[in-house]
Amino acid sequence: MLIVNDAHFALAGVASLEERCTYCTKPLAAYPLVLSDDTNQTVYHITCAIQLASDLLAVCLRSSVRLNHFPRCLFSRPSTLHLP
Repeated sequence: MLIVNDAHFALAGVASLEERCTYCTKPLAAYPLVLSDDTNQTVYHITCAIQLASDLLAVCLRSSVRLNHFPRCLFSRPSTLHLP
């Protein structure tokens, strides 16, 4: 979920913008942010979410895994992944 205002932020369950991004460990000081769909509902800076997705794709490519057959260990809910 894209978080662009205080209402979205409250729905995400984050107490304040002083909480830290789990990817870069910097404070979630400004919008836009992204709420992941994992069981922890982690909030990231949008740039960190993009970098994390790129990192996961690189791991798959290095492992010579076809894009439509991601390893289940990379995703908490692989059924939510929609590829063309």
